[in-house]
Amino acid sequence: MRGWERLVIRSDDERQILASLWIESGFLTSSTQLTLLVHPDYQGVYDDVLLNHVTRRYDIKGALVTEHPADDTVTSDVLRRYHFRPQREVIHMRWDVR
Repeated sequence: MRGWERLVIRSDDERQILASLWIESGFLTSSTQLTLLVHPDYQGVYDDVLLNHVTRRYDIKGALVTEHPADDTVTSDVLRRYHFRPQREVIHMRWDVR
């Protein structure tokens, strides 16, 4: 009862994946989970293309949900342009004792 789709943008020689958007939806869920990965050289470009595509193409019932690091301001700006808003903020910290 779950569906997966993967949108991929490859380099011209098709040797590298430059961006990817995984879309996970379920028949009985109220949201669609997005996983967005973009090569740092193409942030602000390919993330915009993929988010534009998914928000226009899919007749999605309920919310689109993604997890995204708050310190990635480029993609955060793109997400805000498509009306994504923070639901919660989590800070991951690690203490290395040597």
